[in-house]
Amino acid sequence: MRYIKVVFSEMPRIVFAHHYHTEPSRWMLNMDPRLVEITYCQAGSIFREVDGKAVFYPPQAVACYLHDAPARAWCEEEHRHFTVAFSAGAQVEYIGADRVWKTQPAADGQAGVFTVILPELLPPGAAASDISRELEAIVRHMAAGMPYSRLEATQRLLAALSRLTRWSVEQAGYGAANAAVSPYSRRAVEYMAEHLHEPMTVGELAEELQISYEHLSRLFKRDFGMSLIEYRNRMKLERIKELLLTKNITLAQAGESVGIEDEKYLSRLFRKYTGMTATAYRRAHKVYENDQNGALLK
Repeated sequence: MRYIKVVFSEMPRIVFAHHYHTEPSRWMLNMDPRLVEITYCQAGSIFREVDGKAVFYPPQAVACYLHDAPARAWCEEEHRHFTVAFSAGAQVEYIGADRVWKTQPAADGQAGVFTVILPELLPPGAAASDISRELEAIVRHMAAGMPYSRLEATQRLLAALSRLTRWSVEQAGYGAANAAVSPYSRRAVEYMAEHLHEPMTVGELAEELQISYEHLSRLFKRDFGMSLIEYRNRMKLERIKELLLTKNITLAQAGESVGIEDEKYLSRLFRKYTGMTATAYRRAHKVYENDQNGALLK
């Protein structure tokens, strides 16, 4: 994996922030070396091609990239994403994992200078969910248009950059000793996604993958920093959140679609992961309804 190193000598400036929804389509992305972009794929995968090389971003993943060359992007299914673009800073470059640990927190020890490290791809999981919440908040603040809105949006951007930098540093250190995520962990994620609505225990999943319960649990915890149950709950909640924003259904109906039939348990789970009720969640996201065509919110 490559990383993006950005050195700032002043506060990053948010250039645009939006929530985008589209049916299967293709579009061109213009070159603008002044920008760094962070995108959370809320629903539906997306492809991005630069210089003939295509990169795949799965649902619930975070993508970080530069506008250093003309690019084209496309989706082959209904797609939603949150995007925040900000000024690139004094120095910007791609680096490998071997250079991440050599990066100093400030350039030449100068006061007011700080460095961030962004991964090209942050896979689905707890870290990506954290970034999604920051990006949603940035879009919301930028849309509000209050005198303090841009300041609050910038505060959330700095929080996202801090989280991404920490993840990059930790991942680069892990990658030095482990070339990739375990194939069993990857297969577990794929299998859970394909059978999201079906009841399943960790033991049954381990049996399906032909690995012991204990070994699969250890591998998954090492690779994703959370238990299989935690990861599966987050996958279900992401699907429920998507349904609440796109379909005229109740929380109970959304829960049934992913195999959760206990309404009280579902309400507790939803509040645990979102910090609000389903009604409040829908109300908080009404600000995005006029952004269906990808218009910039400034």
